[in-house]
Amino acid sequence: MLILLAFITTSNAQSIIEHLNSTKTQVTNEIFNTNNVIDEVNTISAPNAPSKMTRKIRNDSDGNLLFSSYVDVIRYDGTSFTKFKKQDGLDSFDAFDVLQDRNGGTWVASTHYGLFYYPAPEKIKNGDNAFYHFTTKNGLVHDRTMSLYEDRSGGIWIGAGGGLSYYDGKTKLNRQISFRNFTEKDGLTNSSVNTIMEDKSGNIWVGTRGTVSMYNPLAKFKKGELPFKEVKNDAGRPFENVWSIIEDINGNIWLGGQYGLWRYDGHSYSHLTSLSTQYVYEDMKGIIWFTHGADATHSIGLSYYDQSSLLGSIPKATQVFSGGGMLWGIAEDMDGAIWVGKLDGVFRYDGKSVNYFIDE
Repeated sequence: MLILLAFITTSNAQSIIEHLNSTKTQVTNEIFNTNNVIDEVNTISAPNAPSKMTRKIRNDSDGNLLFSSYVDVIRYDGTSFTKFKKQDGLDSFDAFDVLQDRNGGTWVASTHYGLFYYPAPEKIKNGDNAFYHFTTKNGLVHDRTMSLYEDRSGGIWIGAGGGLSYYDGKTKLNRQISFRNFTEKDGLTNSSVNTIMEDKSGNIWVGTRGTVSMYNPLAKFKKGELPFKEVKNDAGRPFENVWSIIEDINGNIWLGGQYGLWRYDGHSYSHLTSLSTQYVYEDMKGIIWFTHGADATHSIGLSYYDQSSLLGSIPKATQVFSGGGMLWGIAEDMDGAIWVGKLDGVFRYDGKSVNYFIDE
């Protein structure tokens, strides 16, 4: 945690710039529109609202929001917040990520307790427990789990402190589920996994605390060939400590991490900003949102690239509010408002104002 907090400071922002200069990385855009940054926040009391570090925010199949708020996993239905029931004896999920799969089940990644799974309510039979708990004793690669991803085939990828675990989504779920594990021996450039994403070609992109690795499950590998390969930019340099990877509606790949935000259009990489980037998200209108750190010019906050800017030769970001502390996950609710996770709860930006929710 101290490492994460450190790299958003101004002094560390200077070290990031020095790093970029030393590797002769060309930043194509350091221009932000910051004329109307919102720095006034309305505080709203709401029972069961996230009140701890909220790393990820997800949408479920009904349009609800799911918050991994460390101690609790919380659902928001547009009106109220509801906490997931914990297993007996568990005071905190230590939740880093939460994901609802296509079968209606909910997965929870925990930084200390491995992996939890809640089946859809209609699939819980009489006498069965309401959740499953997986650890290294069940074959999980590591008990520190930090990221979750469901691929197009329904497989579940789990990013952990010791590599990747994979569940095919088809094998009958039981407490002795068989995971396929990937580590540095398989070509991962670092054993601590931050984020996972499948692109339209079926490649699995993995951002780690080292650099970015890529794997194609459909590829035929030669004897001795490792399945994961390191991803590098046009200058042949790797992307370090990437925390978020997405593919937008146009097929562009976005990578956000300690040394800024990059976009890959299928031919070349553009380095849009050197500001540390914690999370990248595309909303229903195709707007690219990202949470970022600060430097001598820009404050910590939430910014975006709209479609008109993305069509230009040099995209220009607009910062909408200053967070006053590290910001993480982003998601859009049913009303089109943007939610952002922070160290002690969540913000909601509706296009005009920013609300901060606190538990009553």
